[in-house]
Amino acid sequence: MRRPPLPTFLTDLDREPGAVQTLVAASLALLAAGLAPRIFSPGLASVQSAVRERPEIEALLLVASIVTAGMLLVGGVLGDADGRKRIMQLALGGLVVTGIGGLFFADGPLFLVGRFVDVASASIVLPVALAGVATRFEGVNRATAIGLAYGAYGAATAAAPVLLTLFGPTGSRAPAFAAAAAAAIVAFAYCRRHWHDLPTAEPAQRIAVFITAVWAFGIVIITSGLIGFQGNGADRARVGLVILGIVLVAAGLSVERRRRRAGRTSLRIQRRPVATALFVGFVIAYAQTAALFQVPVYFQIVLGYEPILSVIATIPFMVALAAAGPVAGILLARFSPRTLIVGGILAVGVGSLVIAAILRPGAGYVGFAISFVLIGAGFVIATTVRTAIIFASVPRGLPATAAALNEASVALGSRAALVVVTVLVTTLALDSYATSLAGKTPGEVDAAVGAFRTLLAAINMPTYGVLVGGVEASDAAAYAAAYTDAVRTVMFSTGILTLLAAPIAWFAIGRRDPLLTVWQHQDEREAAPAAVNR
Repeated sequence: MRRPPLPTFLTDLDREPGAVQTLVAASLALLAAGLAPRIFSPGLASVQSAVRERPEIEALLLVASIVTAGMLLVGGVLGDADGRKRIMQLALGGLVVTGIGGLFFADGPLFLVGRFVDVASASIVLPVALAGVATRFEGVNRATAIGLAYGAYGAATAAAPVLLTLFGPTGSRAPAFAAAAAAAIVAFAYCRRHWHDLPTAEPAQRIAVFITAVWAFGIVIITSGLIGFQGNGADRARVGLVILGIVLVAAGLSVERRRRRAGRTSLRIQRRPVATALFVGFVIAYAQTAALFQVPVYFQIVLGYEPILSVIATIPFMVALAAAGPVAGILLARFSPRTLIVGGILAVGVGSLVIAAILRPGAGYVGFAISFVLIGAGFVIATTVRTAIIFASVPRGLPATAAALNEASVALGSRAALVVVTVLVTTLALDSYATSLAGKTPGEVDAAVGAFRTLLAAINMPTYGVLVGGVEASDAAAYAAAYTDAVRTVMFSTGILTLLAAPIAWFAIGRRDPLLTVWQHQDEREAAPAAVNR
């Protein structure tokens, strides 16, 4: 029986010998980086419980997000300054060691050291792997390949928390570490044979790579400082972060300007498209994370799903996340990148609004499944296009830095949603419940609200079943109504803000057809006219 031919957008990837092997190597490396267990991730039940009980730790999690973003940029600089094959091998080796080590050390100093090495290794793998894909492919094929690579990374990051909590918040972490170790070993073995050195900046340009990382890190810090402002106690720290970020941006741009005036080698970056792409990345990451982590909680405490079932219910999101990359390749043959990036934003926003519209005790599942598909597909399609825009806005000497900038915006958006949305939902639910207690004495209101707060803090924790079992039917109905109002409000506002981001992105990208520009690095665009003139 004759096999049906593969779509042309896939067969085109194999035009250059060895290109597919590079894509497979990068995808395996990204799979290993995405599966690396994040024990202190804001998305875990234990951390979420702490955030609901003590919102003031939001500032600590914010600092952790900044450090993680900084590590990504360090990985980008390392890849651009020394992009030799051994960088990827060392980073994957670190993931192998920390994955295996996690099976034997569950806590203590060695465990903490392993977590730091794990994050540092993944922070190197991610920008270097994406840089390898971006420099190996050209034109529309670059966007398709990046989409496939991101599909592997997105599926891994979605599966990692599931593996980590497979046996409950306090159960065995062995499945997560075993999967991470296996993926890292496979990636290490494959990359050892098929990975290649990256094109790097010239020795005279390496200082320019560092300067770029400085002002880019300043932008990351400013973004972090502007997130939330939920508590008075954190305001001073966040204002300080904004000031520090402004200083870094001003210093970096000032040094760049002085180097250009002195005639020194510099790396020209188109900052407007980069800023637009970073903005889009933050928005869609915030929106998709808000839905992916809040709706399963709603399934449990309002709709009565078991914890495992609430995770299984997100499978449409994971499928869409993995499948949207190849689909983006088909769509690119018919639609402009500008249309796709805005369409992706709109899909994520509409998905959030659908969730807000159908939230109610006893709601059916079909509407949620449709929303998950919209959010997952929209996120990957928009991410594929905006990633290509970032790579097209920098010269070939900065592929890893471009990848680090790209991921830093997504990571910050996700972490912001995990923390800020949890704080908002908890606060709104407690306020709504307190309003329903009109007529009771202040002491009775405080006691009732305190009991509700204790229940919210125990979500996905072992004590939750005991606490919810002791709740009277009338209180349970009031809790469900208050929590529904809170989640509905947050998802509605998130959807509206996401939709508002679409026209901003549309006008910021501009009217010029991005298909003629964004799929090539600046160097590639400038070389073409020169060849014609000869």
